[in-house]
Amino acid sequence: MIQFKSAVLEKRLVAVQAMKAAPAESTLNSGTLSARDSMKAAGEMMNEMQRERTGGVNYENESRYQVTLHRVAPADAPDWTGEVIGLPLLFALKTVDVLVAGKTVHAFNKKNQKLWEGKLSFPVADNVMAGYGGDRAICPCLEEAGSLYVSIRAC
Repeated sequence: MIQFKSAVLEKRLVAVQAMKAAPAESTLNSGTLSARDSMKAAGEMMNEMQRERTGGVNYENESRYQVTLHRVAPADAPDWTGEVIGLPLLFALKTVDVLVAGKTVHAFNKKNQKLWEGKLSFPVADNVMAGYGGDRAICPCLEEAGSLYVSIRAC
């Protein structure tokens, strides 16, 4: 069994441009809209609504956190304490524990020894973070046949 504790050391949210700029010439302003262009026009309308709602910007959590992993069993395992960038989430699997924070993933054995650290292209999906620790939690990690798979974009 593992206990997981995290504390914010420095809060930092970074704005990231999440959408392409609106087209210079809109299909909607062409004067004549054909059935052939209807899907393109619908896409433009959806994108425009999203731009109005969010400004076309997403915010990524690049805050600094201090994380402590403490083992209840085995009792002789030393605590691991370290700093991560981004909201830390811990997923206990069969043979490893996976700490995901922002755009990094850390794997630990069951004695709190760090096995490896890897970089992700994107942070874990919002729906993974939103459900974390609840009844509808989504685990972005799968351990199978000696391999670990991490999916940053959960369904």
